[in-house]
Amino acid sequence: MILTLSIVLAVFAHMYMSEVPKCPKCGSTLVWTPLGTKSENFLWKCLMDGTTWRKTYPDHVFSNWKRRIPQIVRDASMNYLLKLHPDVKPFFPSGDWEQEKDGNQYVFGQNGWTVKITFTADFSKADVRVDYVHQGLGIMHRVVWIAEFNNGDFREISYTHAV
Repeated sequence: MILTLSIVLAVFAHMYMSEVPKCPKCGSTLVWTPLGTKSENFLWKCLMDGTTWRKTYPDHVFSNWKRRIPQIVRDASMNYLLKLHPDVKPFFPSGDWEQEKDGNQYVFGQNGWTVKITFTADFSKADVRVDYVHQGLGIMHRVVWIAEFNNGDFREISYTHAV
């Protein structure tokens, strides 16, 4: 009896904690809901393929999603940069990011890449700066991309790829 109850509780806890908002089309967890609007936690958009859907997630799922906002915007920024500028693909990072936080500013670093995101107080908007400096032997490359993020939409401000 105790074993059965333990298993049921473990399965329920896993289901409770593992639910995350996902795109119904591609399965990506890089999704956004317009913060600070009547559509918050109701109207969702996939930052990978643009799919939109309507769903209200339970409070614990929405709270967990909100805690992931800096990582979501970082990964969506990198994907958007690659989509607009495929010339960065040979240098594109993979693996874990190091993270620093100072107020509403997050700085992520990995293998010569730095992603600096400065959010507004409600996290609905951000200034994004992606900087890459080639490390190691070979031809030097420097990439600087500056964009604005506004409730799920990016607007490129500038892009430089210097060799």
